[in-house]
Amino acid sequence: MFRKLKPVQLLVVFALLLLLFAITQWMQNRKGEKTFRTEIAPLDTAKVTEILLQEGKKEVRIFRTDNLWKVSAGHAEWKADPNAVRNLMEEISLMKAEQVAATSDALWKELGVDDSAGIHVTIKGKRKILAGIVVGRFSYRPPLSPYDRQGTAVTYVRRSDEKNVYAVNGFLRFSMAPDPGSFRNKNLLSGQSASWMRLRFTYPGDSSFVLEKKDKGWYIDQIPADSAKTEEYLGNMEHVIGYEFADSAQRAQFPAFALLVEQNGGNPVEIKAFPSDSVHRFVLSSSQNPESWFSGKNGLTERIFKGKSYFSGKEKGMKKKD
Repeated sequence: MFRKLKPVQLLVVFALLLLLFAITQWMQNRKGEKTFRTEIAPLDTAKVTEILLQEGKKEVRIFRTDNLWKVSAGHAEWKADPNAVRNLMEEISLMKAEQVAATSDALWKELGVDDSAGIHVTIKGKRKILAGIVVGRFSYRPPLSPYDRQGTAVTYVRRSDEKNVYAVNGFLRFSMAPDPGSFRNKNLLSGQSASWMRLRFTYPGDSSFVLEKKDKGWYIDQIPADSAKTEEYLGNMEHVIGYEFADSAQRAQFPAFALLVEQNGGNPVEIKAFPSDSVHRFVLSSSQNPESWFSGKNGLTERIFKGKSYFSGKEKGMKKKD
């Protein structure tokens, strides 16, 4: 049959066969795309009341009570950072499967999604479990194009009620690890300096002083404070967070320094600095977040506790303790 066809006709037949093959492959790919879920754990975040993170013997519970989020580990319980909880829920809800990595439990251990190696994430509502996933190991996928210098990090994830394992973009194992510090409230002070009326600095000896707002300016003992230094300090103090928790650090019984922020239309906030070891230097507490203790290193103590001469423009800040 093909011997009777002219070269041009053979080219047409070959082109048609090639087109048919391409269409068949496309149809198979389309069919394959529909055989697995792309949304692994879609959530209505408004219905979530509890998130449980488990890895081996480590367990962290994040739960909502009286419209406030809290986090607990063992017998300890703290206020949670609502933004961190919201980000976690959104990351789970928006998780997309890029491909199926396994369809049976034969590869669970290798992909890190078995019971012993995986991070178990259970999301609960008021009366039922909304979703459950197991987060496994991550791997690096090299770039497909020679012009793309960056590859892709993928994490292997499976639903608790399925055998399928999915490849998901990102380092999910870091963001879902059962580390309570990742979800705790880190605030020492959060507020608007426009509402602050008086800042009382308590130091050893006779070095204590009061920074007070009068009319539109700030004063220390009836003497106007340096406006640029004062405004810079107040702006830096509107949102102060701790960099490192130090709940179990050794600390003195009484504080060495204290700052009381008195505000118009709100409760006063007091931050105290307790002498500690050579690692932390000081351990800080705040009445705005009384459940937590923070390390005073990395310049946190110096940022909060300024001397009187700082506000006169003669000193950069409190001298560091040797």
